[in-house]
Amino acid sequence: MSTRHWPSVAAAVALVALFGLTSIASLPIQLLPTIEEPRVSIANFWRAAAPEEMEANIIEPQENVLRNTPGLTSINSFVSRGAGFVNLTFAVGTDIQEAKLDVINNLTQAPPRPADALEPRVSAGGGPQTPGAASLLLRVLPGNPNTELSSYQKLIENEIQPRLARLPGVSRVDLQGEQPLELQVTFDSYRAAALGIQISDIISVIARASDSSGGFADVGRRQYTVRFVGQFEPDDLQELIVGWSNERPIYLSEIADVEIVPRKQDGFTLRNGYPAYYITVQREYDANTVAILDGVNAAIVELNAGPLKDAGLEIDLSFDASIHIRRAITLVQSNLGIGLLLAIGTLYFLMRSRRATFLVTATVPLSLLVAFIALRLFDKSLNIISLAGLAFTVGLVMDSAIGHT
Repeated sequence: MSTRHWPSVAAAVALVALFGLTSIASLPIQLLPTIEEPRVSIANFWRAAAPEEMEANIIEPQENVLRNTPGLTSINSFVSRGAGFVNLTFAVGTDIQEAKLDVINNLTQAPPRPADALEPRVSAGGGPQTPGAASLLLRVLPGNPNTELSSYQKLIENEIQPRLARLPGVSRVDLQGEQPLELQVTFDSYRAAALGIQISDIISVIARASDSSGGFADVGRRQYTVRFVGQFEPDDLQELIVGWSNERPIYLSEIADVEIVPRKQDGFTLRNGYPAYYITVQREYDANTVAILDGVNAAIVELNAGPLKDAGLEIDLSFDASIHIRRAITLVQSNLGIGLLLAIGTLYFLMRSRRATFLVTATVPLSLLVAFIALRLFDKSLNIISLAGLAFTVGLVMDSAIGHT
């Protein structure tokens, strides 16, 4: 029948080849199939709010509107002073982008937040077992006199982090080498002793200079939040009264110097023996790791030739997850090719017919292309498990083809 209607058969084979090759080019490449549960996290921040306030005014209303999100399997919340987090876990196979949109839409139905509460931050990703895509190290080039990496923090935040964060498939860029700032108060012990002030008293006064919550106050039918605002801006902290001398207030500026400085590092990273700044790139739940690394490498070339070169810096990869993936997939592909060649050789040795051998052999790539189309239609990835399954089915396909020849 295929001989009588060979134009139709040829057209069908051409279509299968076209869609099959297109599917191969668009299949996400991973080492293993995605088996992690996708998660969507919501971060809420409310200055100086007590945990009870955070739970009652923000977290519980959000949980009430989110519990009916399609595909949701569990909700876990964590509340602390001034912050609250809601973690939503979805069933394996859920479209994480669609789930994120559902969460954002549901959040719009929550009651209004307190006026001074920040907008909730919604982020999507895999579970705790989701591996990182890449690690990068930023170092100072030889000849650059400024070797203090903390002085380049603004450059890193304004140039490197946004460039990596906008790559398709990247969920988060973590600046692991960030050196946070801290408020440092340096006392003059002799001056403090001359004014009759003890260091322990100064410490207790400074510690009390913070925002605190007093809970709720019921006034008639209304309930008000009671909060004491006691925080100082760094420039105003010098005017803090730490004691009295003959009914004259003693200000902190009289016995101490107040300044904002980088926090002392309790660890360090070296690259070829030189200090380096550590950056990690996390991938989204179902992202193509190989495509992410291709984008990261392109971003590295762009950054090194642009703003980093002008600043006397250089960034390169420390960990590349795509290397292991490419090697594993190449190994399986080579085994698949070797097995196919051995099967063709054995088939020709037994059948002694070029035409029959060609017809049987032609069914293998055609069947593989159909399998790739099916993988693309069902949003599956190309990994060592799927390739191993295809290698196993090559023998079954040839067996069936021989039976119909």
